[in-house]
Amino acid sequence: MSHNAHELAMNEIDRARLALEQFAARCDPLPADAARALEAVNKANDSLKACTFITSDALARRWGVCSDTLATRRREGTGPASLKVGKRYLYRLADVLAWEQERLR
Repeated sequence: MSHNAHELAMNEIDRARLALEQFAARCDPLPADAARALEAVNKANDSLKACTFITSDALARRWGVCSDTLATRRREGTGPASLKVGKRYLYRLADVLAWEQERLR
């Protein structure tokens, strides 16, 4: 799946999840079909995040830091897990999101 197609799929899943969550907020109790649909959408979202990789350049832009900062964090073991492929470092989106979540204040 191309990067753009992958991003479009994630956006569609996010929209579906949001619509189901808004529906769930209005329903008490949540109909069984809606609960199953919400669970399926969340699983699809988790699956896409698990197989999505971003480059060190994309991560540097996301965080507003230079690539040298990421290199330092890799060397010191203070950043999210990375994968070296050839000369490039890739980061799993799920790892980046978890790392960011741990540091929220």
